[in-house]
Amino acid sequence: MTFTSLHRYLGDPSGPLTDDMIDRAIAHGLRDADDLDWKSELPPLGAIPNSDFPKDVAAMANSGGGTLVFGITEAQRAATGGKDTGELTEGYERGLRSAAVTAISPPVFGLEVLQLGEPGNQCVVVAIPPSVDGPHLIYKKDYFGAPIRNDADTVWMKERQIEAMYRARFDERRRSTEVLDKLYAESGAMRLPDSPAWIVAVAHSVDGAPPDLFSAARRGIREELHIEDDQYDLRLLAFHLATSLSQWGVMFLARLGAMPRTDFEAHLSRGVEDGWEHRAIDYVPLEPDSALRYLLRPDRRNNWTPAWPALYYLTLVNTYGRRQVDAALGRVLHDIS
Repeated sequence: MTFTSLHRYLGDPSGPLTDDMIDRAIAHGLRDADDLDWKSELPPLGAIPNSDFPKDVAAMANSGGGTLVFGITEAQRAATGGKDTGELTEGYERGLRSAAVTAISPPVFGLEVLQLGEPGNQCVVVAIPPSVDGPHLIYKKDYFGAPIRNDADTVWMKERQIEAMYRARFDERRRSTEVLDKLYAESGAMRLPDSPAWIVAVAHSVDGAPPDLFSAARRGIREELHIEDDQYDLRLLAFHLATSLSQWGVMFLARLGAMPRTDFEAHLSRGVEDGWEHRAIDYVPLEPDSALRYLLRPDRRNNWTPAWPALYYLTLVNTYGRRQVDAALGRVLHDIS
């Protein structure tokens, strides 16, 4: 789930960027900062590589990431109003991403580009992620420079700043290799000596940031059901740890909008098939007595994987409250005993 400098200055939680956020930023007169830059106009498509756009992107990446907002007028660096950018076409978006790759060395990947507003009053937001590959350089013929943000200004790094950033990059690569080696050794040590075959794989975040749990969940839902983020509501139910296995897991509740059974099964058929899943589908009312009787029916209650009863229980608690769910659980256990 997205969390940008705009979210932070407005005091908003992680979530999609919205028209309302832009309106509030203008109403509050948010000022340019080291990680937020208002721009009144987009550069022409053919001029993007030679415009200030690559320098602004490189400066944000060198400074820990930030947000560029095009289509905003300003006075004394404070947002004052909107100035329509026109439609953000697929070709123009491709041009922005291409400039971040071809006009900057090393390239800056992972830009989030989106258009907000209604026709006639639209803006374009470009969110630049933090980077561990700095310093990102801009080349002009035989010259190069490393831009960086200094409060609301973009300036060029001095030689010592460039040296320090290269040292930080190499130190991070060495540290990342050490972390991977340690993770691999720990994971390999957990294998049972009499097991005939094992595959050990480890991963480490390249930017040192924690995993984005909501983004991982949304990616899984897209793969399973082939639906977009605005078609459901997502809630975090629990985060659990298995310390003996050095593993962790997360439980989410996804509430779909109005969707007939036939449409749901059609979406499911278009998703990525998982060979470990059962393909039988039962529909049970999401209310305590019905759901708990289904879970605890004698012919199936010992067949669940360990996480599923807890997931359904927490889903019911999230919906009805623990007191009502526990009362229903007592009735069901009494009836089946």
